[in-house]
Formats: sequence, C-alpha cells, structure tokens
Amino acid sequence: MSAESERWLERLRALHPRKIDLSLERCARLLRALDSPQDRMPPVIHIAGTNGKGSTLACIEASLLEAGLSVQAYTSPHLCRFHERMRFNATPIADSALATYLERAALANAQQPITFFEITTAAAFLAFAAEPADFLVLETGLGGRLDATNLATTTRAAVLTPVDIDHVQFLGNNLETITREKVAIAKPHTLIVSAAQPCPDIVLAHAHDLKIPCLLQGRDFTTRCEETALFLHFHPCAPLLANQEFAFPPPAALGTHQRDNAALAATTLLALHEQGGIACSSKNLVQGISRGIATFSQPARLQRISIPNFDRRWEVRLDGAHNPHAARAIAHALHEHWHGEPYCMIIAMMRGKNIDSFLEPFAGKVARAFACESADNETGSFLTAQELATHARKGGIEITPTSSRAEACATLAEDPNLPKRLLVTGSLYFAGEWLQESHTSS
Repeated sequence: MSAESERWLERLRALHPRKIDLSLERCARLLRALDSPQDRMPPVIHIAGTNGKGSTLACIEASLLEAGLSVQAYTSPHLCRFHERMRFNATPIADSALATYLERAALANAQQPITFFEITTAAAFLAFAAEPADFLVLETGLGGRLDATNLATTTRAAVLTPVDIDHVQFLGNNLETITREKVAIAKPHTLIVSAAQPCPDIVLAHAHDLKIPCLLQGRDFTTRCEETALFLHFHPCAPLLANQEFAFPPPAALGTHQRDNAALAATTLLALHEQGGIACSSKNLVQGISRGIATFSQPARLQRISIPNFDRRWEVRLDGAHNPHAARAIAHALHEHWHGEPYCMIIAMMRGKNIDSFLEPFAGKVARAFACESADNETGSFLTAQELATHARKGGIEITPTSSRAEACATLAEDPNLPKRLLVTGSLYFAGEWLQESHTSS
C-alpha cells in the first residue's frame, strides 16, 4: 500500500467513535457533503446475510464479467490489503485513486465522528460514481437496514444469503429480528432473491409490503447437483422464471453451501435479465453464468494454501468462518472432501463469538487442535490462546494453546502419526494473516 493511502486510512481510523451504534445519519451527512455520489452509481445488486455474501458476490461478479459486462464490487473486510474492498472488473482500486477518494471523504467529513466503515464506504461510493459500469455488486458490512451500504439509491436487486445468529450486540439475539434487519436492504422497485431461510415468512412479508417480486429458495426454486452439473429448477409459482430449468457446471469451490451460493447468484442474474435489467442476450448470459460458476473463487473460503517451510505433503485448507452456521458448512464440506477422515486444526477467534456452538461440528473429527491468537492483538479483540483452549476444554474438545502460528505448525510437523490434513479457521482477520505469508494452491 502506498504511504499516502496508509496515511489517510490511519487518519480515518482516528475518527472512529468510542462506542459504535448502527446509524445512517453520519454517513448520510457525509454523502450530502460529497454531492450524493450514491445517486450516481451504476445499478446495484445488494447482498446481505450472515454467511455466503462474499462467495455469492464473487459468483455474480465472475458471471457478469464472463457475459461481457463491466462490474464494480465492494466487499469487507479485506484479507491482505484494503484495496481488495473496491474492485473494478475484478481489479483492486489503484493506490493513487484510493488516496484521492479517501482524502476527499476526509476533508468533507471535517473531523466529525464517523465509523471507519462509514467513511470508507462514502469514499467507495465516490469511486464507483466516477467510473461507468454495467453493475455494482455491493456487500453489506453489518446487518442491512442501518448499514452504510443501504444508502445506495440505485439498487435493482436485493440478495439474501442464509441468515443465522451473529453480531447479537448490534442485530439482536433472535432470528426474527436479524432477518428483518437484513431483508431491509430491499426497496421499492427492486426484486428479492433469497436463500432458504429459518424465517421465510418475514422475507415474503417484506416483499409483499413493497409489492416486489421475491424468489425464495425452496418455495420458488430448488437445486440438484450431480457430478457433472448443477441443475436449477424454477417452480410453477416462481415469479419471472416459472417452470424454467437450467443446467450449469458444478462450482469448483468446495462444499454444498457453495452450490447454494452459485444457485443464488444465477437466480439473481436470470431474474434481472427477465425484467430487462441486463443488456445482453439470454444465450450470452447463460454462458457467462456457466463460466462464472465453474471458475469463481473467494479467498479464505476453504482455500488451499501452502505454508512456507511446512511439509508439502500436508493439504492445508484456510477458511475465515467465525460463526456456528459457517462452521457447520465447512465441517460438512471437509467431511465430503476428506471422505470422513480425521484432520488437524489451528484456530483463533475474536471475543463475543459463540465458541461452543462454533466448535461443536468439529467434535470427533479433529485429530489434533491448536489455539492461537492474532499476531496483532493490541486491542484485546481476540481471545488469548489459553482462553480459547480453556473454553474448548469445558465443551469437551481438547485444544492446545500455542504462542504462535509457527509453533503450532512446527508441533504438527514433528508428529509423523498425524493425518496430513489441516484446517485453519475461526476469523477472517486470522485468515488474512495466513494469506500474507502463504502461497495459494489448487
């Protein structure tokens, strides 16, 4: 990262309020001072949910690009470099452009309190408004209704990935409340495309109140995956796409959850096209979706990596999962991929997470586990290795605390009897540290 970009990011972090409250007022004020770039952005596909947002976004982005369309994308958090959050045709924003938009946002904000996510989202909106594109695929940061991204006014589709319990201090501690917060990204004159949900009636009621189409997995469309194809079938009741069926290649990404993410992405684009919202032929779009599903990937989603100075015979999978729903998905995916064989684990988790429920899907499957903490834990936001190990032990899982990732790897390498399969998980921030020092593999 350039010194200028880093300097502005540090300045913006200093404006962060001591207490975070979800609100649109601060970012709305700043956007007004910036002459409302949210009104000038390309058509937006807005994604909310608890898990799968990044992968669904990556599949939509890849499919649109493969169909010959131009695409902007906004994701968070980043794994290695802040630039990853803003992409233009799959290329992260340039240093000079990032510094320019951060500076404009900072000067317009005039030192007023604002969260780091809010002010950097305003800077991103400036960047997206300045460049023409066919679509902007926008991922919420936290929640939906009061998320800074929900100030976008050019939304065409609201996509809802699976909702589960997470961030209870901000979103509430029950699925009904959390679902209402997340589905609120849907606005009049948009459409909703939703994964199967624990509270589907809330999603359908929101669509009914807004008088907009809603395609809900299970009610309106279903998927079936075979070895060579992912079938997407639309039921007779489905709006826009009734009684249609499509066959796409199965995604290369591991896990049943990635098939559902791909189906959600494909349904969104097919429905938008049916409404006349995508300027390409049906043939080109279906071919683009096929290539997008077959090739899309998302870093730190069961990504295979190689660790420097570590035994190359090990298969190492990295996943930023940090809540129980995600843990269940990756445990199931690894059970399929590794044919039920045991594996080792290195884990770090932030405070405030449901540790017991997160670890439960891995019980009985892990041959050896180590607890770490983030290398950058000055704020104490991560559990210490000892705290995590103690908590896990109370839940019946034996995890050894270690002082560092290097120590955990060294200990694993010393034991010839361990299965040479390793999962690294528990936090996207922790995953980012591994990616900065590792090499990806197929």
